[in-house]
Amino acid sequence: MCYSAQIAANARIIATRTGEPYEEVLKRIGGAQMRRWTTAFGRPQLPLLFDRGEASLASWTFLAPWVHEDEVMAQTAKTGVCRAEEMFEKKTFQAAARERRGVIALEAYFEHQHRGKTKVPYRFYRPDGEIFFVGCVWQTWRDEVTFAVCTMPPSRLAAWIHNNPQNASGPRQPVILRTPEEVQQWLAGGGPESVADLLQVREDGFLVAEETENQSGVRDPAPPPEPPNKPDGVVTKGQLELF
Repeated sequence: MCYSAQIAANARIIATRTGEPYEEVLKRIGGAQMRRWTTAFGRPQLPLLFDRGEASLASWTFLAPWVHEDEVMAQTAKTGVCRAEEMFEKKTFQAAARERRGVIALEAYFEHQHRGKTKVPYRFYRPDGEIFFVGCVWQTWRDEVTFAVCTMPPSRLAAWIHNNPQNASGPRQPVILRTPEEVQQWLAGGGPESVADLLQVREDGFLVAEETENQSGVRDPAPPPEPPNKPDGVVTKGQLELF
């Protein structure tokens, strides 16, 4: 990611939590829903489930109270994501890390693997086709709810794909919450000890990944050879289906 995600499942989740008719929720977030990918750039509004058991649309890019109007769009590259192992120390995120944690539900997230000058998109998803939850922190800015996706050190699969040589901090992955109990643990708030086990790298095959089409729906018919040491969890299909 951690700037690209597929969020079609969220309309049903927010409708269930709020009681608002599903069709109305779908209509409100239809701009993002109809896209195959949703990216943080452009600050789309996605349904965020809050630590107080509520749900609402929130803008993807965390905005601290001191951010000025003319700084908003530039913030995405800085606060579209948040390093979870550092969030309790960073001034921007530390209060939210303890008191305002939320989750978004995804069908998939996307990363590009760098093969020389070519970037090959991969789709990460659950092999059983079910949705999964990603940990976030949120902040109200003016009258707008904003959030950042929390990231952590990667699994072998995520590291093999998220191999951008220009990324000085190295490969990352979103904080994946695997069970309802883990979701509740994340939402409960608290200090670093409250999420320490959730930030442990797990090589459990919860997500798999496959080469896929780009955001425009186009697939490279002959990409360069993939890097060596391919880990378990890379799915190869003769015909990739569109989601």
